[in-house]
Amino acid sequence: MILELITNMSLLTAFLFLSNQFHIRKPVTTTSPLYIRLAIGAAYGLFGVMLMYFSVHIADRIILDFRTLTIMASAFFGGWVSSIATTVLIVAGRIGLFGGITDSSVVAASNAVAVGIACGVFRAKFRSFWPYWLSGIAVNMVAIIWSLIFLLGSRSLAYLPLYLTVLALGGVYVAYMIGFLTRTNALYAQLAKSAGTDYLTDLHNHRSFDTIFNELFTSVQQQKLVVLSLIAVDIDHFKKVNDTYGHAAGDAVLQQFGQVLKRTARSFDTAARIGGEEFAVLLPDCPHDMALQVAERIRAAVEAHRYALPDGRTIHITASLGVSTYPGVPADELLNGADQALYEAKRTGRNRVCSAACGTA
Repeated sequence: MILELITNMSLLTAFLFLSNQFHIRKPVTTTSPLYIRLAIGAAYGLFGVMLMYFSVHIADRIILDFRTLTIMASAFFGGWVSSIATTVLIVAGRIGLFGGITDSSVVAASNAVAVGIACGVFRAKFRSFWPYWLSGIAVNMVAIIWSLIFLLGSRSLAYLPLYLTVLALGGVYVAYMIGFLTRTNALYAQLAKSAGTDYLTDLHNHRSFDTIFNELFTSVQQQKLVVLSLIAVDIDHFKKVNDTYGHAAGDAVLQQFGQVLKRTARSFDTAARIGGEEFAVLLPDCPHDMALQVAERIRAAVEAHRYALPDGRTIHITASLGVSTYPGVPADELLNGADQALYEAKRTGRNRVCSAACGTA
């Protein structure tokens, strides 16, 4: 018996870690697309059926395993949709693969249905972690008490302590492991975001910008992308802001400038802080004339915004922008073309947009 329980726990641990790899980058929640929640439910349901092959036989046609814990885990991730999918598969597996329709299989199926419904309700009711799990474990134990008394009568008293202890410890263990994996996934997502995000402006950083630019450049070479524009942006006289108001004020200006840039660019464009007061925007599938319109919109928004400083004062700033577009400019010259146009904007008076193809816009 001990060996079978250890096997169940080992399989459960391995499955939790393995299944976690499929949603480590994009966690499954109760608001995930329907097909994702159904897939999670099916995976946990099939695994629950597999656990029955390694169950402990307590009495005639009465087996002990952790199948109901898979229903609890499934409902935790995908809510009632996943819970129902898992429950259906476990019920079908218990009746179809382990003895057909008997008193014990019908009771086991009823238990699974009760736990599945309860966990679906609990997941909608409890947003906190442990209230959900402790409620689910309690329902699980009540269902087990009822089923053993129904099937074994007074003989159930000999098995209830073992059943309840194993399920309680198993439930707490599964909850702990899922909590650990959930926290680990959150830390992974935070680190992944930090690796590609500028800490001050919450825009893409230089490394992330290079990665995205290289991907788009490859798409251009493979003719999957026929138009690609780039806007180079530089805050005019930013050094004076630091010298006059201090570096804390300069950081506040950069933060707000990043918000203006993100808000003004198209939702699917890539806005990045390249370094210091230098920024860039990648615009896939954006013709040159449209890129010039976006650049002018950015310039006007930057000029119109009042930048709040830590001491309560507000200031105005302006920006110079340079625009280059493939195929008007060769793809491998986009960066240089935008830089040259930006230099021209600065040389001819700042607070303006210049084009690598057409001079001042």
